[in-house]
Amino acid sequence: MQLRHNILKMYLLKAVLWFMVAMPIIVLFFQEHGLTLTEVMILQSIYSFSVALFEIPSGFIADVFGRKRTIVLSTIFTFIGFLVFSFFGGFYAFAIAQVLVGIGGSLMSGSDSAIIYDTLLETNSKTTYTKIEGRTYAIGNFSEAFAGILGGFLAVGSIYMPIYVQTSILFFSIPIAFTLIEPSMHKENKLDRSFKAVLEVVKFAMIDNQKLKWLIIYSSAMGVATLSMAWFAQPFFKSINIPLAYFGILWAVLNFSAGLTSFNAHQLDKKDNNYKMLFYLALAMSTSFIFLGYNAGYNENGSDRLYIDNSSSATPLIYGNFSSDSLRLNSAVSIRDEFYLPNGAGNNLVLTSDASGRATWKATASVALGDTTQISDLDGDTKIRTEKSSDEDIIRFDLAGTEQWVMKGARLENNNSGLSTFIGQGAGEKDDLSNNRNSFVGYYAGQNTVTGVYNSAFGDEALRNNTSNYNTAVGSNA
Repeated sequence: MQLRHNILKMYLLKAVLWFMVAMPIIVLFFQEHGLTLTEVMILQSIYSFSVALFEIPSGFIADVFGRKRTIVLSTIFTFIGFLVFSFFGGFYAFAIAQVLVGIGGSLMSGSDSAIIYDTLLETNSKTTYTKIEGRTYAIGNFSEAFAGILGGFLAVGSIYMPIYVQTSILFFSIPIAFTLIEPSMHKENKLDRSFKAVLEVVKFAMIDNQKLKWLIIYSSAMGVATLSMAWFAQPFFKSINIPLAYFGILWAVLNFSAGLTSFNAHQLDKKDNNYKMLFYLALAMSTSFIFLGYNAGYNENGSDRLYIDNSSSATPLIYGNFSSDSLRLNSAVSIRDEFYLPNGAGNNLVLTSDASGRATWKATASVALGDTTQISDLDGDTKIRTEKSSDEDIIRFDLAGTEQWVMKGARLENNNSGLSTFIGQGAGEKDDLSNNRNSFVGYYAGQNTVTGVYNSAFGDEALRNNTSNYNTAVGSNA
């Protein structure tokens, strides 16, 4: 097989690895498993820390054991990580998966570029490296864009489906990696395998070579910024009620724009222009974060204020006053788990509010209910009233708009029952309430009496099937 085919294979490998149908909904996938947004961000930190921790060792591994073997190992780690996502749930299982995917990412990082560069060097095409590298990333971005569209629509049917599909696709990256050919130039220039060699690499990258050190720091900062934006995008889309199917489309727009930029990046690769480009990229990233809050607090003339919004509204989404240590949310707040108000809290206290809406904890004995005189349902036709007229000291029970029971002192009176009294499950159940003057007490006592009058039954199922008049029964089944 010809060495130059490595380039086409790396194009294909990038397309498979970046066909991330799960990325547009990964945060929602984690939340579906019961994770809070804080836990989701911790998972992202675990992934980023794993990539950073293994970044230099992975470069050493690639130099010692070969680019091809390192890339093969990367695809295996990534595939196993997504297997964990597919078949396990919970924070700790996902944390393990993030570590595996992070190691896979660090093993791939640099190894892919190195095998491309060595291949071009050995085939006398070194000058095309920037162009080839740009095309590689463009293919990855375009692949992720199409995957994003598919992922959004798959998630509408099941939030788990994009994970299963991506895991299946990642499997094919392993055989593709095995077909790569190790450039002979690298075989001739392998590093020493000692731990001392690792330390020398770290020292060279972070101490001796100042330019490389600052490029690493710059790359890390830009990576944190872009990933933060990407991971917070999904909760933001959800908060403004964007349909799930459109998550993938928005993700595709992002990646198409990134792909077009990568495809044409080689045209900007000029020796005198590189530093300016890095500066403009950092400026653009900073500006994009600033524009998230464009016009927020536009009309504020005071000091020590906090505005978080994307307009000049006087009631921003979040408003704060640092001088008074106060924070106000001008929107509905959804709380998935517990909500704590620890200041002043204690046992047997109730939460009350004043006219301005300020909530405080108070002892039950000190709580005044004001003019509250009834408990009712939403439409107000079923209620318990304690004050129909001023200081009457009577409790009234209304059902479906009709007053049925009245408690006066030691008496409990029933109203609107045709002068009849029914006490017990199913007692007088079929009475038509037309002044029949029946008295039924007990389980299903007088149940089937409809129009019968002047009947009295006391006991379990007493006169249950009676349909006539002037009967008296005392006892079970009498």
